[in-house]
Amino acid sequence: MLLFAGSIALLLLSPEGPDFGIITWLFAQLAFAIVGGLIGLRRPGNNIGRILLVAAFLTFVQSTSWQYAQLATSGQNAQLPGDVAVAWLAGWTFVPGFVIFVVFLPLLFPTGRALSPRWRLMGWATAVFSAPTTVALALKPGPLEGLPIDNPVGIESAAQLIEALYLWGYPFIGVCGLVASSSLIVRFRRSSGIERQQLKSFGASTLLFLFFVVAT
Repeated sequence: MLLFAGSIALLLLSPEGPDFGIITWLFAQLAFAIVGGLIGLRRPGNNIGRILLVAAFLTFVQSTSWQYAQLATSGQNAQLPGDVAVAWLAGWTFVPGFVIFVVFLPLLFPTGRALSPRWRLMGWATAVFSAPTTVALALKPGPLEGLPIDNPVGIESAAQLIEALYLWGYPFIGVCGLVASSSLIVRFRRSSGIERQQLKSFGASTLLFLFFVVAT
């Protein structure tokens, strides 16, 4: 909650004015965090609650760090403490959160378990192969994306390897997201009763959320 409030406050302090698209996204993450907390309390064995909480937490960390770094480099403020470290944090924390949302949430919803060992293997493969992408982004030399700050831990000698991991990682995550989404179709065809209604609600909520993201 503190990270959410901090991110909103930094958005309001932005010299360019608040970005209402980001604000909408943050409120959606707050809703995910609340739902995740409720699931964790009522059904502690269901991994969906933990997934939603972790994804929302990573989103709040990335957004708060990004807004802080932008404010620190806007030229209208004295140098803020920790601006370089915070900017570095903002540069890579969105990747694990993105992977959770586009792969693990559709893969495990609504039971918190994969449909079969084969689907579970796909989840492990995603985790294993997305980790180098995250590390590559954290160690990519040169300016941090969107900020006039050089990566403080960038490794120039490994620039080509890091660039390759960075460029190949995103398409791989995208393919994994499409495959994970197809598991929802398989799950829906096999489901009945409450689980089928949960899947319908999930699909409708996803479409509504995408509409708001595009509209804003």
